[in-house]
Formats: sequence, C-alpha cells, structure tokens
Amino acid sequence: MPIDMKCCKHKFTKAIALVLCMLPISVDGQKLVRFSPPSNLCAGTADTVRFGFNLDFDVVVRLAETTLGHSERIFLPDGTRCGDPPSCAYRSPVTFSCFREGDLVESMTDILYVRLNIEHSFIGDIYIGITCPNGQRSSLLKYSNQGSSDCTASIPTNHRGWTTGSNTGYGSYLGLAYDDEGNTTCDSSVFGNEPGTGWNYCWSNHSSYSYAPGDALIYRSASTHAVSHSTFAGRHDVVDSSNVIAGTNFYHPDESFASLVGCPLNGEWTIEVQDGWQGDNGYIFEWDIALNADRITEQECHVESYALIGKWVEAFNDSTFVIKAPSSLSSDTSLSYRFRIVTTCGDTIDTTAVVNFHPAMRIVDTIAVCKEYTLDFHRITADTTMADVATSAAGCDSSNILYIDILAPNLKAVINASPLMVTPEHPDIYLHDESRHSIDRLWILDDKESHQQHLVYTFPKNLDTLPVTLIAFSEEGCADTAILDIAMDRSSVFIPNVFTPDEPTNRVWYPATQDLSELYIWIYNRQGLLVRHLEGLDAQWDGTADDGAPCPQASYVYTLLYRTLAAPERLQKMKGTILLLR
Repeated sequence: MPIDMKCCKHKFTKAIALVLCMLPISVDGQKLVRFSPPSNLCAGTADTVRFGFNLDFDVVVRLAETTLGHSERIFLPDGTRCGDPPSCAYRSPVTFSCFREGDLVESMTDILYVRLNIEHSFIGDIYIGITCPNGQRSSLLKYSNQGSSDCTASIPTNHRGWTTGSNTGYGSYLGLAYDDEGNTTCDSSVFGNEPGTGWNYCWSNHSSYSYAPGDALIYRSASTHAVSHSTFAGRHDVVDSSNVIAGTNFYHPDESFASLVGCPLNGEWTIEVQDGWQGDNGYIFEWDIALNADRITEQECHVESYALIGKWVEAFNDSTFVIKAPSSLSSDTSLSYRFRIVTTCGDTIDTTAVVNFHPAMRIVDTIAVCKEYTLDFHRITADTTMADVATSAAGCDSSNILYIDILAPNLKAVINASPLMVTPEHPDIYLHDESRHSIDRLWILDDKESHQQHLVYTFPKNLDTLPVTLIAFSEEGCADTAILDIAMDRSSVFIPNVFTPDEPTNRVWYPATQDLSELYIWIYNRQGLLVRHLEGLDAQWDGTADDGAPCPQASYVYTLLYRTLAAPERLQKMKGTILLLR
C-alpha cells in the first residue's frame, strides 16, 4: 500500500488541480498517496478503483514544502572551536526545490520568518545569521562586539556591533538558561554545561506578524514585559519569546531581509549561530525558515489521464477501473498494481500497491474496528477501519483464515504543549492538536472544554498539576485519547548581597527559598579558594571559614545547587557575589 505523506488534502473532480513541487518522479517517491485502494479479492469477485470522484476517494499529490527546518539538540560552546574539523559556528542547512527554476527573492516579505528555539545565558555573546543559496547574508542578531574569544574573528566585521538602543541589555538571557561559570570546554556533559529550556524566537519583516513596540527596540527584557522565571528572578532579564501560533512578538532582524533580495528561492539556505564572547554558553533545539508559498501558485497543472496497470484490469471509464479475479484459483496469489496519473505539464506521478488473491471464500460478516480486535490466535490492531471477514471454503486449509482489508488510516491523538512546566509569573500554556487522521477534537482542561485546534490556556492558580486531555475523532466515528500533565513550579530563590556579622542585625547570610527539596552552597574568596561549604534548606553563613576562623571583610563568590519540589529530577544552579562588612 502507498505510504502516507505530509500533505494537504484536496477534493478533486475530473479536472484535478495539482501544485507541483515534488522530488524527482519515481515509483520510490510514492507521491500519489490517496486514492481508492483495491481490496484483497477472492476468486470470482471484483473490486473497483476510483480516482478523485468523491469525498471518500481522492487523489493527493505531495504538495510544496515551503517551510523547512531541523529539530536537534546542539550544544553551543563558549567561544571555543569544537568538532572535526574544529569550527566556531553551528551551521544547519535546508534545501528548497519547490519553486520554478531561476525564481528569485523579489521582496523582503518573500521570507516569511526564521524561527530559532534556543537558550543562552547572555544575548550579547552571540551572532545569528541566515545565508541564502548564492551566499547573500542577513543578520538576525548581530554580535554585540563587547568582548572577544578565539571565535570572534570568524564573525564578519559588518555583522558586529549593535546600533545604539536597538537591543536589550547585553546580559539578558534567551530562554531559561544556566550561567556556566565561563566553562569553555566542548564537552556538553561537563558539570556546568547542562541544557536549560529553549524558547522560540522569530524574526520577520512581513506585515502578517506583530513586533515588539518602538521603531528602534528589537528585544524586550523580562523586566519590561513581566516574563520571568523563579530560577532567575532578581538576577537576569529574559528576552520575550515569540508566540509562533498567534504570530505575535516577532522581531525585526538586525539586518533587514531586504539584503536577501536577489537570492534564488531554490537551493540551500543555512542558519548560523556563533558564540563570540567567552563567559557563557547555550543550546540550540530547533530552527526553521518559511518562504512565501504564494510564489508557487503559478505552477498549476491538471490531470490529463489516469491509469491502473496490472493483471485482470478493465477500464470502466477514464478514472474508474475494475480488477476482476478469475473464477477459480488453486492457491494464494499476490500481484503488484501501479496507479498512475499524467499531468498536462508532462509529469508522471505513480505508486504501487499489492493485491492478494485467494481461492474461493465466502463473506461471513462486516465489522468496524476502532481498537484491538482478537479472534482465536489472530490479533488485529487498527484505530479506525472497516474490515471484511472471510473463512476458508473447500480446498483451503482446515483452519479458519481471517483476512482484514484496511480502508482507513490509523487514528492517533497527539498533544503539543509548551511549556510543560509553568510558573506563577508566566502561567500561559500553548496547546496544539497534532493528531493524525482526525477530523475533530475535544480538549478537556480542568472544568473547561474546547474544539479549537490551537488554544492558549491559563494555568489555574489553585492547582499544582493540570491534566490536559485531548480526544481525537476520526471520519469513521472512532476516538483516541491523549493525556498530558502540566506542572506548576512555585519555587523561588532570593539571595541577599550583603551582611554584617559584627553588627546587632543582619548577622548571617542565607538564601530565602520557597518550595525547594535540596540546597547545597559553596562560598569562595576572591582567589578562588573554598571558604565554606553548607548543606540543607536552613543553611546559614555566619562569616566564618570551615575551620571556625572569622573571614575578613571582602567580596565572596557563592555557587548554589538545588532541586525544587516541582522538578526534583533537575539539579539547578545559581551563582553571584556577597559583600561581607565588618
């Protein structure tokens, strides 16, 4: 049977319109993905194959893919050359082939957007650019040029230096990142190089998307938009993420996409992310680029002819064919059939399916299978299917044989939720129904219900865990359910920055915490030597070293490791300075 492809489903009549943006034509391409497939046949029976006649039987050709990207977790080292051969930059290409040969980017709005899911502790450290097939570049985020490392020189000079007032502070975070204490190793497994949580950031010059306010302002920090996370509260601002579903809070690229006018639409487009300043690292999780699908609307062809090629085939009309099994068969027989359409553009699109023929059988029953179906030692699983059940007649094996002809694809409920853990300051959950082979859905959240495909839901203040239930429905009336738990993280850590051991008040230093399960503290002097190690949620420092000797007045560096009640499996880290006054 043909393999299922990602495609948009059109209901075609005899003049079937096809948007042609396909891989090279071949049987292996499997581009003809929907039609009326033949059933397995018994001797003396027939089955009809239809192309594009009604809502149940239609032809779909793989449509243009104008949004391409990659999903992979990549460690972005701290200004250090890594890999083989060593390189400073993460580069990831995608190749478009769906536009007409020679078509070029005519306007900056032909690039709808570029999306990057990333976490990095300092925005000022990194450069992000996009390169088109002929080498033209656009800087999504220029390198701030405020520091240097071994990798600074590999960032083009004209892609360095922020315009005054164009971005937020150099120390603002992208996503929920860890501060890595300047670890410049290439090994992501080293302590201090753990991945944080990536947020989506989208850049666009297209009017369909909204931007952060202000002509010069590109990034808004957490403090100006009330986006924060308890791990970083009071320490660092976090640059607002983009809402991909709603198309809001997209950012202008530092260098307009007008710099890409004249680029070929087809060919290799590459994103480049590079850390140019030692002191912080990060992770990349996903990226994609969307080109203007309107640029391929002129590539329209029509179906010129249909064909079903194989044994025992008779044409009923130009788009309907009948397979007639002979009146008698001595044994089971499997034959391959080719389904083919030819377009007015001269393209031939085909795929194959295998039909099994059996000696004379009698139909026993017709059943609808939505879940698992068991008969004797036979076990059949299908989420939504109609099946003919037949038993063997004279001349067959003495045991009964069960044949199932699947006429509908599997139904699968799939939830895409972001984030999987919310905070009181950032309680919104973005939900997307990504169910397979469904026509409708029902969301159940607390005491609310919805049939929308995309929705934003605010986590109830009185709950610690919210079960999200999605029930997907198929065209045949079957249902499948997915359940996902979203957690609320109410933890917080507040760190005082000064204390006075010799005064009547403020004599001890300690972190003020909420909803932690573990806490470990290391305190170092300015020479990097360990002064005191403390453990426990009630740990306090009285200004003395481990041997009991009073520490002199000075600034000290602390490192905290802790686990929260909401995420006990995750070891989190903070660091900063304390001023001891005497």
